Amino acid sequence: MAAALAGLGLTLSACGEAPSPDAAQDGTAAERAVETVIVTSAFAPGRTVDDLTFLPDAQTPWQGLIAASIADGGYDIYDLDGQLLVAASGPRLRAVTAAPAFPLRGTDFPLLFGIDSEGEVRAQALLREEGELIEIAIGRASLSGEAAGLCRYDIGIGYIDIAVLGEDATAEVWRVQDMGGDVLDVSVQREIALPFPARDCARAGTGLVIAGPTGGLARIDEAGRAVAEAPGTMAEVVYGELLGRAVAIAPVEDRVFVYDANTLEPITEIDFEGGLNAPSIERPDALDLTDANYGGVPFHTGMLAVFDAADGRIKLVGREVITRAVVTPPEL
Repeated sequence: MAAALAGLGLTLSACGEAPSPDAAQDGTAAERAVETVIVTSAFAPGRTVDDLTFLPDAQTPWQGLIAASIADGGYDIYDLDGQLLVAASGPRLRAVTAAPAFPLRGTDFPLLFGIDSEGEVRAQALLREEGELIEIAIGRASLSGEAAGLCRYDIGIGYIDIAVLGEDATAEVWRVQDMGGDVLDVSVQREIALPFPARDCARAGTGLVIAGPTGGLARIDEAGRAVAEAPGTMAEVVYGELLGRAVAIAPVEDRVFVYDANTLEPITEIDFEGGLNAPSIERPDALDLTDANYGGVPFHTGMLAVFDAADGRIKLVGREVITRAVVTPPEL
């Protein structure tokens, strides 16, 4: 299969067997609810994780995967039992996202995107049966300077759109396609002026929720106008809809904060306690949220994955568990 992709100029990267944000200033800490959630399961990745992203399998949900970008470089890819399926060396990548089924030369492959230390966007395709990650040559759009973050913006037939954040307060939406050339084709769909330099983002409706170390959180529309803001120092944010309620979720110190994604008003803080099969989450770091079916009772509506920097484990919480903590009983 690797040979079949040679026309894209691919090279084998490697493989292996398998305080509350400004709480003292805004006074919200005392008023914000704290909900306790039990961790569903956990496993030790063996290496320090920079970021997480999901690789669901629509045809066989129980074979969905979790990809972790590693602080020492490369990726580790796991199944839900924590079995290491691929250990790939390579550059250290941050702000990773993925297209679970991206068409390359007529065949669908999971395609991972991340940003290297030079601020370049890198792409790698997973050949699951071979247990390999293959570097994919990708074009570069008009972004001035280095990329600082990215997130998935849209997926359609034959393409993925990713929002690429610049080091300054700018962003571009790139459309990535295999057009038969030596590299993946990249075209700019939209340029956005941001209210502050952002380091992470998540698609929210027709706009984005962005996070940055100086600006906190902001919900921006298609033109880049901030329609809602939350103060603080934020390194990461994910977006989801829990029984129709749009939420933005961000790790802050020893808890995970949940905001109304439309207003960025705080909804609750979540304190993750240990259960029968997993210890508590003490220092949430990288995280991702999916609504994809991963099979079985705990994860058939999706899950939240969190890397706990305190003990170096990846911990999984069923999406339904998060929903019950966030959506109040009258709404349920």
